[in-house]
Amino acid sequence: MQNLLEELKAALINEQQYFCDGELLKNLIIEDAFKLEPKLLRCLLKNSITKKHFFSSVENIEIFDKIKFQNFVNNKSFLPNSFTRFQNKIGLVGDFDGYSFEAKNKDVVLAWAYKDCILEGGQDKDDQKRDEIFYNEILSPDEISRLEEAKVLSNFEKFCAKKTDDGFEIESKKVEEISLNDNLLIKGNNLLALYCLRQKYAGKIKLIYIDPPYNTGSDSFKYNDQFNHSTWLTFMKNRLEVARELLADDGVIFVQIDDNEQAYLKVMMDEIFGRENFLNNIFIKTGDSVRTIGGGESTKLNKEAENILLFAKKFETCRLNKVFNKIPLEEIVDEKKRNGKKFEYNKIIKNFGSKIPFSSIKTGDGEKVLIYKHEGFEIENCSHIDIDNYQKIFQAAASKSSIYLNVKSQIEDGFYSIEYIPRSGKNKGNLTSRFFFKKREVVFLKNLVEVEGNKILKRDEISNIWTDISWHGIMNEGSLSFQYGKKPEKLLQRIIEISTNEGDLVLDFFAGSGTTAAVAHKMKRRWIAIEQMNYIKDLPEARLKKVLEGEQGGVSKSLNWQGGGEFIYFELLRWNEKYIEQIRAAQSFEDLLKIYQQMKSQAFFRYDFEEKLMDENLSQDFQKLELGEQKKLLCKILDKNHLYVNLSEMNDCQYEIGDEDKKLTKLFYQKS
Repeated sequence: MQNLLEELKAALINEQQYFCDGELLKNLIIEDAFKLEPKLLRCLLKNSITKKHFFSSVENIEIFDKIKFQNFVNNKSFLPNSFTRFQNKIGLVGDFDGYSFEAKNKDVVLAWAYKDCILEGGQDKDDQKRDEIFYNEILSPDEISRLEEAKVLSNFEKFCAKKTDDGFEIESKKVEEISLNDNLLIKGNNLLALYCLRQKYAGKIKLIYIDPPYNTGSDSFKYNDQFNHSTWLTFMKNRLEVARELLADDGVIFVQIDDNEQAYLKVMMDEIFGRENFLNNIFIKTGDSVRTIGGGESTKLNKEAENILLFAKKFETCRLNKVFNKIPLEEIVDEKKRNGKKFEYNKIIKNFGSKIPFSSIKTGDGEKVLIYKHEGFEIENCSHIDIDNYQKIFQAAASKSSIYLNVKSQIEDGFYSIEYIPRSGKNKGNLTSRFFFKKREVVFLKNLVEVEGNKILKRDEISNIWTDISWHGIMNEGSLSFQYGKKPEKLLQRIIEISTNEGDLVLDFFAGSGTTAAVAHKMKRRWIAIEQMNYIKDLPEARLKKVLEGEQGGVSKSLNWQGGGEFIYFELLRWNEKYIEQIRAAQSFEDLLKIYQQMKSQAFFRYDFEEKLMDENLSQDFQKLELGEQKKLLCKILDKNHLYVNLSEMNDCQYEIGDEDKKLTKLFYQKS
């Protein structure tokens, strides 16, 4: 086995992307084997030993046995670095060896290594990133027993806007009750927090917007963003599956991503949400292009756009609101003139005349339509549009509606109108009039514009290409200086406007700086935001307090936001997670040794961890490891099923949970 490993290294020696610090990257190799990556196969074929072990010849054609190859690479004897050598020495099992890619009645699904597993996905600091997942661990099905259970909640605090003579000020209150109407800011691992929400909020969320790690190798939100491709997909799949359960039947989800993972994410979301529930891929111009030097970026086109994938929970019950861009009408008219064209709305009705019954028809639904002929009408060409005359200006256009075609067959040249009561559509049940001129339907300009002050603005329904939202000058939106990663409030305003109405519930489980919650609050929506990083206090919490006070950045002025409202903050009660945080912060072997001694008295270890063997090797093999590998090992021996305290164990005295946290935890999970 060891000799074959050396041959594999020799075979791949010229493909340095398969190595990190001189050692093979197991996950990447397995991933490329699944994809039958040509460069990997060529390397294996060139080496006589790897060719003999992993290929069979059929009529002079070499057939790659990727299952055999995968099993070899996954074998616990495959030793990618000194950490793995020590890991195996103390008796920890290797990675999960089984894969199951059932299509579940789907025609096409995306298959990848670890698809049936769970990536715990704790977030980390930029300076601790590696080429592979550092602290985040993939848990196989036989390791997942308690992860999805509801957790105990703690550190509850309610922030309210108190009215003063000068506006609003923040008042901190004791939480007395928790209802579905409350806005929530939650600190904790977002996957586990989503499991906690499921019990009470399943089927109640109208909009989910997330801006997850893009798997680009850099990320200013301090997420551990250097995910291996397969583990990134697992990370996203775990969270999106729970997110779908939380959506209402008429709810939608927007996932923002760049082109690095967009194509894979789309196929995976087709499987999770159903291809039939895909609505749009929205393209957003994100600002001036920036060319990155290195990594092949200098040979690519500059990046100026990102994508937002939009899916419905159920296509048949989804109804998006119409949202419009507003453009000064005079700009449109002037541009037409510069291009030698006439503005289409160029006729005006000076006098409707008197209407005389002419005939009648019936619609396909059996509705009676009365047709009137107008006599004594006055219609003229119009070269000038202003606030005084725009309501009578029109263009005559052909239509594909059945009513138009039936009316057209009845009337002559001249001016006609019809009256009927529709059984469906926006005018359902209301007496409706339509006009016709020279056998074409009259389309009034007033139905396409609105007036603000002394300006007439034409409304253009937005498409899936958004180039009009500025990303400049947003660094200080929310009165928080946050240079990179923040999304414009106008972007979230549009998303919320498209998909929700006042009072609807909005969820963002990658809260970051809190933009989604801030805009939702200003737009009078209820909201839930989840964030794991310790900056939750300095960024989203601080920002949302300013929103309550009535800060005037972002979209505040356009929404006439003056302040008000409240939200509740709480945390998932940590257990093993608190030791992981201490391990991350440790500066030396001595620090880790103290933490390990504390872990021995209170932490939960993996079932296969041999404490005696670990203690015997602390001063030998363990101390010889680099600090990063020592940290990784201590995180690895912790049972990830005990990161947080499960609700079922709330009364266990070892956790010393206070009566107040017990009471409020019960209130939170109480169904309305």
